[in-house]
Order: sequence, then C-alpha cells, then structure tokens
Amino acid sequence: MRKELQDAVAVFKALGWADAAPEDVLRLPPGTPEQKRTALAGLKSGEWGEFAKLSENTYGWRSFIDADSGRLALFAIRVGVDARRAANILTTGGFSRPELQVAVIAERGARYASDFINHACISRRRMFEHSASAFGNTAVRLVYSLDLDVPQTVEYIKDWSVYAAAALGLKAETRYNETDLPGLDLIEKRYAEHIRTGAAVGAPATGPFSAVLSAGVKRGLIARDEAVSVVFSALDAAIRPGDRKVWLRVLDELSVSDAELAERAQTLIPLLSTGETAVIERLAPTLIARAEGGSLTELLLASLTAKTKKAREAVLKSALGRPRPCDADALASWLSVLAGDA
Repeated sequence: MRKELQDAVAVFKALGWADAAPEDVLRLPPGTPEQKRTALAGLKSGEWGEFAKLSENTYGWRSFIDADSGRLALFAIRVGVDARRAANILTTGGFSRPELQVAVIAERGARYASDFINHACISRRRMFEHSASAFGNTAVRLVYSLDLDVPQTVEYIKDWSVYAAAALGLKAETRYNETDLPGLDLIEKRYAEHIRTGAAVGAPATGPFSAVLSAGVKRGLIARDEAVSVVFSALDAAIRPGDRKVWLRVLDELSVSDAELAERAQTLIPLLSTGETAVIERLAPTLIARAEGGSLTELLLASLTAKTKKAREAVLKSALGRPRPCDADALASWLSVLAGDA
C-alpha cells in the first residue's frame, strides 16, 4: 500500500469508520481539517487493489486496504473526492446500499449529485444494453431526493426506465438480487417530466422506455393526447429501424386513428422515405388513402422507396384506389416499374 493511502486508512480507522453501522454514516465525523487533507490526499486517486494470482491456479481481487471498501468509499466522498472518483470507488453491495449512497452524495450538494449521475450512468456500467447500470438506483433516487432537473442524457433515462418499469409491474432488468427498488409512489411524482425528457434525448424504444410510456397512459400518469405527441416526436427523431418499429406499435397501443395519422402526413413523409417495411406497411396505405391535393404525389414518391415486394404491393394497391393526381406524369415511370415488379 502506498504511503498516502496508508495514512488515509489510518485516519478512517481513528475516526471510528471501520466498524460503523449504516445508521452512523452521517453522524460520524469526517475529521479535523488536517485529517481531511490527509485522507483526501490518499483517497482522491490511485487503486485500492488489483486483479492478481492469489494461489496456484487461482486468480482474483487482491485488496491493498485492510478495511471495508464500501465504508471507505463513503468516507472518501465526505472528505472531498470529486464526483468522477466517487463513481469509480463506490461498491454495489454490502454496506454501500443506495439509500446510504444517496445520503452521503446529497450532503455534497445538487451540483455534485448531478456530476455524479453523469459519471455513474454510463453504458460500460451495464451488464446488458437495457439493464440498470451499477448506480442507476442511486442516480434515480438522487434526482427525486434533491429535486434535480431530469438529466438530459440517454443513459440516465435508460436507468430511470428500468426502475419505472419495475414499479409498474413490467419486465425490467434490475441488478442481480436487487430488492430495494424505487416504488411507484416515487416514480409517478415526476413521471411525465421523465417521459418528455426521454423522448427529447432519444431514449431507445427497444428498451423499457416505450413500455413505460404505454403503461403510464393506462394509469393516467400522462394524458393520452400528450403521449401521442411524444411518440410522434420520438418516431421522427429515432435513428434505428428497430426503434421506429416499436414506436409504430406504441401508436397502435394508444389507438391512434387514421385521422390522427393523416393530420401529420407532411411530417411522416421523411419516415416513408426510409423504405423500411414496417414503416411503409403501417403508414403508407392510410396516408395515401387520405391524401389531398399535391401531397398525394409526395406520399407516393416517398413510399416507392419500399424495400420489399410486399410493401411495394401495398403501395401500388393504395395508389390504384385513388383518382389520378394532377401531376401523375411525374409518377408514371415509377408506377409502371412498380406494377411490373408486383
């Protein structure tokens, strides 16, 4: 153990932290100014252990410290380590339960808590793409506890979506053996705000976020009309075909009518231009059937990008059911190719 870390651990033990009970965390002293400087110097950087050979054919974690790392991490936050360091040294079990982490981090203030969330809610701290991150539970509780602005990041919203889904009784990939989850009484307090933020930052529909939105409408946590607008915005902003496919399904779950689709025809034309089968089959027939004036030609041209024969047949069938548009000559060559292909 390096000298600075050794001195920091000595201060930690002298102040009674080594044997502290959870309820004593905020009552225990961080030390005198001199003790805090000594502790911070040893804890603000550096490793507390290493992955090494423990015995013949056995490898594992070899700690440099003869103290509980969960207690030491909370002590480190109290003596002044920065938020990035906090996210790197906190542990995910035992002494460092989410409510203890929230209490200690909250003591450092709203700015520190926000910085911690940005460093804690990241993809490499997740077991799977849509599972909770290591400190997602803590991050969500901090936002509610300190009434922070909802973080404008996909990673935080992914964590919130996991715990919101769990609270709503939906499928959720929480951390292994995690039982102390945020309850519905907490989640519903700022539910609509989180949904709006999630749509704005492009939260993936293939994760629990889309299911949480649908469930929230059923529970009256967000008005149906606002939810529909949110979904259309998310559909427009979606980058991945898989997300667009899910958002189209959510529109059906919200019983979006043909009239509501037709009202948004102009904004949906760029989606048709992707040529994706799910988009063409779900939107093109309805929009073509209800198009008025010159918009019919725009819709047909966009829909002719369909990538599968089935989708192209759906477009052709819809086109044949409409009166000849005034600018039909612009479509003639396209429709003849399409007819021959079909």
